Amino acid sequence: MSDLAFIIFLVVVQGVPAVILLGRVIWEIFDCIREDWQTAPAVIVDQGTALAALSALENRRVAPATQASRRPAEALPSFPYAQAQGRESETLCAICVEPLRQGQHCSEVPACRHAFHRDCLGVWARSKGTCPLCRGKIVPGASDGSTVADDMV
Repeated sequence: MSDLAFIIFLVVVQGVPAVILLGRVIWEIFDCIREDWQTAPAVIVDQGTALAALSALENRRVAPATQASRRPAEALPSFPYAQAQGRESETLCAICVEPLRQGQHCSEVPACRHAFHRDCLGVWARSKGTCPLCRGKIVPGASDGSTVADDMV
């Protein structure tokens, strides 16, 4: 057997199983990451930290907004949260990703009826002016004739 044939033989005999083994290892890693990603719990942040982060965002320069969109938080009524009878799953505030708890002050976007913590929605409304879930206008009685569906992205 010549030297070249021997080298080719070694590459095939040792290289092919090595490539198969490496592929299997990469597949297992990918599979574990995919399973962990699908079952991983949401990141839990306490409401105070989330509000501080939202306040910091509020202080950043934003594009000028109309006068009506700068005051939506003050126009929205607040109410103490009460979970619906027979409802087992908890409702989360989509802004701070904390559950709405019995008796906490909440506000609701009139156009779409999505509910959030009052303080979270106030900070969000001053900087964005739209519902965090559906992009509907937060300002009650906006008279531009658009609907929530028109505002969706």
